Amino acid sequence: MVSSRPMANAVGWEDSSDGAAIRRVNQQPISTISHSSCSTFMQRSQQLIALRPSIPTILEEQATSSQELFQNKVLRPILKLQHDLLLALFERYAQKRKGVFFDLSNLKKQAYIQQAIQRDRQFRNLLVGSIVGQFTVEEYVRYTEDEQRLTKRMMDMCVKRLQGHFCP
Repeated sequence: MVSSRPMANAVGWEDSSDGAAIRRVNQQPISTISHSSCSTFMQRSQQLIALRPSIPTILEEQATSSQELFQNKVLRPILKLQHDLLLALFERYAQKRKGVFFDLSNLKKQAYIQQAIQRDRQFRNLLVGSIVGQFTVEEYVRYTEDEQRLTKRMMDMCVKRLQGHFCP
């Protein structure tokens, strides 16, 4: 018996015989998802982590908060991996706005980058998506627990990275 809860894409809800709701993913109750699906998730996680460059200067023991640990273990390697893409995204962003950015002084370029990421929601979401897309499922779950703070850290790191490249 299907409940009156709406189905969103491939995720839905179903009432069990005792009236409890069972969440469904890809038309399978979560509790019955096969081990092959789980191994696919594990393979993806392992592959994503293997792609990331190591950053030997990061000392995980010195992290003072869970956000800092996440930043050092997850965000920094992903930003390093995605560096060329982030540069290309910003360059395209600046070109679409008549290329004025390229004629600015370094100080004004720094402010432009900061403002572009703070004020342009669509561009900011594009940057966030290019980073979050590299998360494992476990990292994404951790990210959603403190999304606002971690997104701020992520964007601060993007600003510094872009400024370092475009404003030497």
